[in-house]
Amino acid sequence: WEHPSSILKANEDAIEITEGETATFEIGISQPPEAPLGVTVMTSDPESLWLVGADTNGILQHIFDQQNWNERIMITVAAPKDVSVEWFPEPPPFESPPGSDDFPSLEPVPGLLDTIFPPYSRLVNKVRLASYITDDPCDGFVLPVTIVKGGCGGRGFTFGDLNRDCITDTRDFAFFANRWLVSTQPAFDITFDGDFLDRGVGTATIGDATYDAGSGVWTIKADGHDVWDTTDGFHYAYKPIAKSVHTQLTANVRTLEDTHIWAKAGIMFRDELTPDSAHAMIVVTPLRGVAFQWRQWKGHITQSIQYGPVAHLKAPISLRLEIRDNIATGYYYQGDGWKELGRAEVSFDPQVPTDHMGMIASSHVQGILTTATFDTKLVGD
Repeated sequence: WEHPSSILKANEDAIEITEGETATFEIGISQPPEAPLGVTVMTSDPESLWLVGADTNGILQHIFDQQNWNERIMITVAAPKDVSVEWFPEPPPFESPPGSDDFPSLEPVPGLLDTIFPPYSRLVNKVRLASYITDDPCDGFVLPVTIVKGGCGGRGFTFGDLNRDCITDTRDFAFFANRWLVSTQPAFDITFDGDFLDRGVGTATIGDATYDAGSGVWTIKADGHDVWDTTDGFHYAYKPIAKSVHTQLTANVRTLEDTHIWAKAGIMFRDELTPDSAHAMIVVTPLRGVAFQWRQWKGHITQSIQYGPVAHLKAPISLRLEIRDNIATGYYYQGDGWKELGRAEVSFDPQVPTDHMGMIASSHVQGILTTATFDTKLVGD
């Protein structure tokens, strides 16, 4: 019961099911809610993972209140016998020798969740648990559920500790992970080269961005109401980039001053410099962890992915954002490598001559500055 969600808890960190079998876990909340709290449980792919007792939409719901808040609700998931998945029995033709940190044949870049991991006999699904309460509509987390094809072995790996449990998955790639999730395209460096510009966007009316060549540290001071909903307010240190480019940006957020629980600092790809532009970003906050957020179209509502494993993270933390064919993917770095937090399609306007990428900060309090610092050293190295 130690998920770093503020109130919603589960008694498992992850679940593994063999085809045709079921698994059960419990959910509950850690404290009496101030108002009735609705919990929604669903799976990412109802065809390959069923929620027993779910409604016709594959959803389970439960209401916790001050009388029943300490109840534990049993959730049962089932993997059908013939999962509609293409299972891969053989390893891929690695183009690099064992021990190398460069795997160009592993394309496209795999995600951690909702992804078949070729060439392995394993499908990772997920159960999404989310609670909705007036002051905290984003509370929740994702519980990974792995569906395993019957039997194991025959993967062909003999080096390192790959396939140590007969089922090779991303955990077996811990010592490759840093470069395994890296685009094969050259990365843009935040080290100042004269091409960076900076400005306030939207409601950010004060602030600046400066670079110290001696230390290699960027400092961004920013106000702004937030990067959220349909319009934004933040300070941006950015480079113009070509349309439809395939690239990535990596930066370490060293520090972030706590002006609000949702103050934020991180890295962003953005179509225009208008307040309502389409964009994608990965950011860290003082008290809400790391979030991958995006606005798919100009003027639309911002969406966010933020769940248990990242809800407790704070600066310093290393973040990465990749853009490929209008698909943005956000990663965060921990001691065993890069981990994907989320990916989303962002519809950049083809009539806009250039896109933009760089570092952002927002104090979440109009007229009050927060200070964020950035460099290029990975936290954990």
